[in-house]
This record gives sequence, structure tokens and C-alpha cells, in this order.
Amino acid sequence: MTSHTLLYIDDEPDLLRIGRLFLEKNPKLAVSTCESALDAIKILSTQPFDAIISDYQMPGMNGIQFLKHLRQNGNETPFIIFTGKSREDVVIEAFNNGADFYMQKGGDPRSQFAELQNKIQYAIERKKAEKALKESEERYRNVVEAQTEFICRFKPDGTHLFVNEAYSTFFGMQDEEIIGTRFKPQIHPDDRKSVTRLFSSLTPENPSAFSEQRVVMPDGRIIWQRWNTRAIFDEKGKLREYQSVGRDITEVMDRELELQQKNMELQASYEQLAATEEEIRQQLDEIITTQTALRESEDRYKAVIEYQTEFICRFKPDGTHILVNDAYARYFNKDKHEIIERGFSPNIHPDDRGIVSRFFASLTYQNPEGTIEHRIIMPDGEVRWQQWSDRALFDEYGHVREYQSVGRDITDRKRAEEALKEQNLELNAAYEQLAATEEEIRQQLDEIITTQTALRESEQRYQAVIENQSEFICRFKPDGTHILVNDAYARYFGTTKDQLLGENFSPNIHPEDSGKVNTFFASLTRDHPIGTIEHRIIMPDGEIRWQQWNDRAIFDEYGHIREYQSVGRDITEKKQMEETLRLTNNKLHLLSSITRHDILNKIMIAQGYLDLTREIDASSTISQYLDNVTDAVSAIQGQIIFTREYEQLGVSEPVWTPIWSTIGKIHEQGVHIGYEGPKARILADPMIQKVFSNLIDNTLRHGEGADQIRILCRETGSGLTITYEDNGPGIPHEEKKRIFDRGFGKNTGYGLFLVQEILTITRISITENGEPGKGARFEILVPKEGYIIEE
Repeated sequence: MTSHTLLYIDDEPDLLRIGRLFLEKNPKLAVSTCESALDAIKILSTQPFDAIISDYQMPGMNGIQFLKHLRQNGNETPFIIFTGKSREDVVIEAFNNGADFYMQKGGDPRSQFAELQNKIQYAIERKKAEKALKESEERYRNVVEAQTEFICRFKPDGTHLFVNEAYSTFFGMQDEEIIGTRFKPQIHPDDRKSVTRLFSSLTPENPSAFSEQRVVMPDGRIIWQRWNTRAIFDEKGKLREYQSVGRDITEVMDRELELQQKNMELQASYEQLAATEEEIRQQLDEIITTQTALRESEDRYKAVIEYQTEFICRFKPDGTHILVNDAYARYFNKDKHEIIERGFSPNIHPDDRGIVSRFFASLTYQNPEGTIEHRIIMPDGEVRWQQWSDRALFDEYGHVREYQSVGRDITDRKRAEEALKEQNLELNAAYEQLAATEEEIRQQLDEIITTQTALRESEQRYQAVIENQSEFICRFKPDGTHILVNDAYARYFGTTKDQLLGENFSPNIHPEDSGKVNTFFASLTRDHPIGTIEHRIIMPDGEIRWQQWNDRAIFDEYGHIREYQSVGRDITEKKQMEETLRLTNNKLHLLSSITRHDILNKIMIAQGYLDLTREIDASSTISQYLDNVTDAVSAIQGQIIFTREYEQLGVSEPVWTPIWSTIGKIHEQGVHIGYEGPKARILADPMIQKVFSNLIDNTLRHGEGADQIRILCRETGSGLTITYEDNGPGIPHEEKKRIFDRGFGKNTGYGLFLVQEILTITRISITENGEPGKGARFEILVPKEGYIIEE
């Protein structure tokens, strides 16, 4: 008969017994109980259940911690939080961690456990349906994601509904960056009309077609694609969406183009061969004789062109180098920064110094270029040969401004010069080719110099900005070497910028925060390079202080972190105040929460036993006593629930609340609620909605026959007046002065008292000035600084 098994956890044994009695009145439910989450975990390790019911506040591990444990370990059993806690943050946290339902204890046990049964049944059935849907969707997704073709589905306006991994990976994006957006690849301009015509040609009778088109990628590459596109129409023939399956055919198209090009080149070669056939015949013997030498020369020529190691530099007449390439620096076993802006000069062989001096003196405005070969003495004493192509650059007055040189090591050539004479002719051709591109290099060098000047000026402005900041600013490499700090940073750590720059400096992170800091920096990626962290440091004098840092990781072209940029501030005083306030609030909330939780549990137990006792035949006197006890328990329950609401007053900062939308969220059956007036926002406690809910509840409970509520908002000379009116019997004159007193009224007596307390937090007042017999009328007065009117 039993169809569902339940595990019920609560640290109140009597409440477990009551719950089990009520739930097992349904013969299809079998309930197992335990008094702690830790015991429940042991039970679940050996026995599965169809659903779990858990209290929130329990010793050792609370209900949400228990839920987190289950979900982290893959247990997806339907989970219902059944507790006296009603804090909004607890409810949100429960649902965020996978709770199926959140029910608050209290009220009539019979109806409450009936509602709990309904939620259990619904949660179990929903979980079964979700599991079946997930398995079906997983099978479908596995098939689609396994495809190497690009698959997408999109609306006529371009909004993407689905893409597979191959599609998003091809365009270098994540699925979530495409789905829900009007992402559109950049079609090559020459292909856009044909693509438009294809989409226009799709009809219910001919819904699919093939197309080949070019796409311009973000990096400028042009890619060929082939797509099979199908238009999907609804039953009325209206276009609903498109589905496309494509693939990259660039390699195929490139091979076709390459084949065409080679055919053209071969045809041209054949024509040239035909035109020079006689000349080739005459030179055939000579070609055969020199074929081997030409092949060797060709190999060396290719090596020179493909793997150039030329040295390029630019320097002033005094020897100050403005630019050098890596080959130049490596050759002299130096770093480029050791050469640039310095008067560096290779050690020229004594026998060649006069040649070099005369060579540079020979470069004139009319003859600015020349080539020279000379020896240099390396740092280890070795003598090597170099060849340089030099160009003198003149200013408008005809004075040499600088020299530009392109050189190479020709030691091996010099040592084997006689054996390589014929091959040197081809090498000289290569040098001539380099000389032909010399002007382009010169223009590029001029642009580099201009850019360097602009960068230097920008850096000076940037330096002035960061030095005026009170925040700490620094920039450092992954090994901790600081390459930039401002004065505020240096002063904070009791040192100078000169003592920090170029040094591996690291603040003394508090041991308890070092792991968090390491994890934070490890979390900075190319896709998410920015983050904020708060942590403690130990100052040189032993004092512990708090800091807040905004950090950015800067990556090189290979995706490796090159350096970090950080902006920070000292937040010690803020943290100390927060900690003091947190500890005080935690103590107060914990005390009241524990007390309230225990009382509500006991109340629910009492209500359960009272309800079960009514099923036993008893005398009228005992029944009357039971009714009196039930009324007393309900009154206690109402008072305890009020303390829970009252505890939230003033906990959060006041917020600017839109009155018209707050009222619009309240819907009560049997009464029409109307709002008139401007779109006003008032500065009030976040519990402001409780004000209008309680006023409406007051009308429903005490305004017999009332079915109309009118809320009017208007500006007056003293501020903003919000008038609340109903068409009930009104409030008698003798009660008007007491309606806002705590405990006055026919129900709990806390509704209007709570209304006044909520409004008083932000200096808002409320009065009642209705006429008895014509309905209740409340006036809420908001001071001038406490409201704004939107356009």
C-alpha cells in the first residue's frame, strides 16, 4: 500500500511524533524520523527516501547546511524546509541551495500537515518529471554537441535560441554570449546579396536551401562556409525561426584557388619555355654543368631569406642608439635596454678603424647610402667580420641627424670567400633586396620614434594623476617585482619608492588570509581579469590592519600573466565597526531566534495534541477548557510571530521605495484597491509594504462590509500626504486615541502598532481622522526631504 517513504528531521522529539501521526494518516506515506542532520546523513548512506522534511534550526548542523551537504554529494532527493524561521534571507538561501519548498510552522496542525502532504506529493512528482526531462534533454544534447558541424537556431530578427559547442568555439565565444542575442557573423560584402536572396527564397513549399559564403573573422581572416538552412513555419504559414547546419570549407576552397593559380603559373611557364626554347637548348650544357652548384646556392639563398638574422639599429652621430632589434642585442650578448638611449659602440679592429671613419665621413646629403665590411673584436677576444648597409639621415639644414644600419655576421663567408664566389652573387642579390626595403624600414622607424615620444608624454601625465591619489597604486610582476608604485603606497609601508621599484616586495599577509589571497589571484583569468578582495596584513610594528584591493591581471599574447595592477585602501576602521556591530546583532538575534524557535515548536506540539484530544469524546466542560487553552496558545503564537517581525525593524538601511508599485503588488480577494496620484518614491524602512498590508488587513478584519479601498497621494505645503480610505463603518471616537497602542484591538493588537513603528524610523507620521459611519481614514505625512516625484 505504501508508495512514498519520507525522512523527517527535527530536534524536537514531540514535534516528530505529532508530525508522524498526522502524515501517516495517509496510508501511502511511511515516515522515518531522527533528531539531527548528522543522524540523517548516516541513515541516508544506507537507505534512500522519496522526500526529506527538515527543520532549519538544529544543533550541530542546521537545515540549510544539511541541504548543501546533500546537494554537494549528488543527492537530489526532494527537500522541504519545515521551520518556525521566516527570515527572508533564510528563505532565499534555502531556495538558492536547492530546496523544493519552504514551509513555516504554526497555525492549525491538521491543515498545515495536509498542506505539507500536498507539497511532498508535488515535489516527488516534479522531481520524477525533471529527471525524465533531463535524461531526454541530455541524450539530445549529447547528439548535437558531438557534431563537428556548426548548429544554430534563430528567430527572423536574428535572436539566437540555440547553438552547439562547435558553433560557439568556431567564433571564439561562449554559448551564453550568443544565445538570447542578435549575434550575426560578418558576411563578406561580395556575398551579402546572395545570402539575403537565399533567405528570401525560403517558403513553406521550399523551406530549405544550401549556400556557400565567406565570413570575415574578428582577426580579419576570411573563412569559407557551407550552410544548409531550413525555415520553420507555423500552421498559418508564418515564419517562426530558422535552423542552420554549417561547416568550414576554407581549406577546400583554398585548395581549389591554389590549383587554379598553379595551373595559370604552369601555363605561363609553358608559354615562356616555348618562347625561349632555342635559348634554353643552347644553354642546356651550361645548365647541366652548373646544376649542382645552383642547387646548393638555392638552398643557401632560401636559408638566408627564410631565417634572417640581420642586425638592425639606428643611432645618433654621438653613438646613442635609438633602436636595435633582438638579433643585434643577442649578437653582442646584451639586453636591448642596455643599448637603447646609450652611447654603445662595438670594439672595431684597430686595422679597420680608419676605414670605418672614412666610410661614415663619405656619406653626404647627395650620397647618403653605403656598404662596408670590417672586423670587430668580441668580448672574448674573437675577431669576427661584419657587413653593414648604412644610410645617413639629414635634417633640413643638411646636418646628419642619425644613421640607420642593417648588418650581418659574414665571418664564415670571409673565411671561405674563394670557395663561395659564385654563391656570393646570389647573396648580394639578397642584400640588394634588403636595401630596396630600407626606405620602408626607415618610415617604420620614424613612426616608432613618434609613438615613443607620445607614449613618454602620456606616461608623464599618467604619473602625475596616480601620484595625486590617496589610494595605494602599484604594478608588479607575478614574482612580486614592483615596476610602479605611488607615494601613498610607499608611505603606507614606511618606505620610499626607490626602495620598492625593481625589488621583490610583498606585504606580510595575515596567515589566515594567505590562502584566500592565493586563491583570489589564481581566479583571475583572461576572460575574468578583474576582482576585488579584502584581507589583513601585519605591519612592521606588528599591528594587524585591513585592506581592500581592486586588482587587474594583464596578459601577454600567449595568455600568460605578464603583471598585475592594483588599487587599494586601508579599511581597518570600517572593519572594526562592522565587526562590533555584527557581534552585537548576532548575539541579540541568536538569543531571540533560539527562544522564539523553541517556543513556536512547543506551541505547535500543544496545538497538535489539542487537535488529537478533540477526537476523543469529552464532557462539555472539558471541551470548553480545551477551547480556552486553544485560544491562549493561539494568542501566544501571534505574540511570538509579532516579535519576529518587530526584530527586523531598522536592521536594513532605508531605501527609496516606489509607492505606486508597492501598492500594486498587494492583491486581496473581495476588495478593490485603487491608487491615485503621482509616481512618488519615499525614503522608508524596507518593511514599508507591511504598512499597507496591515492597513488593508485592518479593513478586512474590522471594516465589516468594506469592499473599496482608495489610496490618494498628493503634495502639500509640509510634505507628501498619503491618504488611505475605506468604505467600512469607520472607527468610533472613543477608540481613535488607542488604535496605535501595542496590544489594542480584537486580533493580536499589533497591526497598527507595527505600522506606526515602521514609519517612525524615517520620521514619517500617521494619524486617523475618519468620520465614524463613513469609513476609516488614515493620513501618512512624509517630510519634504523624504520623498521624490518621478517624471
